[in-house]
Amino acid sequence: MRNGGSTSVDVTRKGIDKAYGMKELINRLGITRTNVLFVGDRLDVGGNDYPVKAMGIRCVAVENWRDTAIFIRGMIQTFTLGEGRSGSA
Repeated sequence: MRNGGSTSVDVTRKGIDKAYGMKELINRLGITRTNVLFVGDRLDVGGNDYPVKAMGIRCVAVENWRDTAIFIRGMIQTFTLGEGRSGSA
């Protein structure tokens, strides 16, 4: 058991962390680390998101879930507009 993010506690077996999850996701999707962008609020050493950063995966630091939502919304709009769509639903 360890401090999760700013509002959670992670309860997992030893060796099961976000890096483990990212490795599994990358393998199952058949992609490489260069195809991944990770968003996290605890990228600092000792933070629960740090293991992903330590893997060399590109990361974006946020402060909270609202920052994550704003960032992801912007990414979706960027990709949608980049495909010649209006970006509106």
